[in-house]
Amino acid sequence: MAFDERLDVLQDSSNFYKFQKVELQKCLTSESKVSTTKFYKKQESSPEPLHIFVLGPSICGKRRIIEYAANRHLDIPFEKNIHFAYKLSGFLLKGIEAEINLWHVGNIERSLGILQTFYQKCKTCFMLIYDVNDSSTFDDARQWIPSLRCVLDDYVPIILVGYEDSKDPSTCKTSPVSFSDGMKAKTFFELRTFYEFSDLTGPAVCEMFFDAAHIALENENTIEEVEVDESEEN
Repeated sequence: MAFDERLDVLQDSSNFYKFQKVELQKCLTSESKVSTTKFYKKQESSPEPLHIFVLGPSICGKRRIIEYAANRHLDIPFEKNIHFAYKLSGFLLKGIEAEINLWHVGNIERSLGILQTFYQKCKTCFMLIYDVNDSSTFDDARQWIPSLRCVLDDYVPIILVGYEDSKDPSTCKTSPVSFSDGMKAKTFFELRTFYEFSDLTGPAVCEMFFDAAHIALENENTIEEVEVDESEEN
């Protein structure tokens, strides 16, 4: 092979390797960008959804308790069996960003199926309310504890809450429920905790909801997004 021909081959070979080097650099840069994008997407996480269900007898302060947490009046339809009422967001619980979804349960019996779905797939806590001035609501609340455990399981997280609306003129203390009665129920049924407050101590309700959120966060059930169809709510 003549010298000029060998020189042409070497130049072609050099150009080929230069081309391969450029393409390899492009490939590495592209892969780096992709992996970096994936890394950032992995780092970006949505808030942990926690679901707190406020349930109890028909008239016992459920709506008022949720409104205290929201710090404003809410239009909650009482005719609905279960209704999403309010969301508290932008909080850190045990170093985890969380959003607290508050649900008003109008009819426990008709909502058991939906409650079971949430309990099986989400981090939940159930807040059972009664009126401290009406022992019949206290009796109803205690009767619902075995029912909830029968449908869900024996470890369902339940908080017992006694509420007093001192501003309601219809409120009378003909059959009041003492604080010790509430504590006895908490101990007897082995509930997670017990609260008692009135509209005069309304700000304390936020502490109660955060306590419920911590309990929900500890729930070991699998987390999935749950959509409640409007037809199921009614």
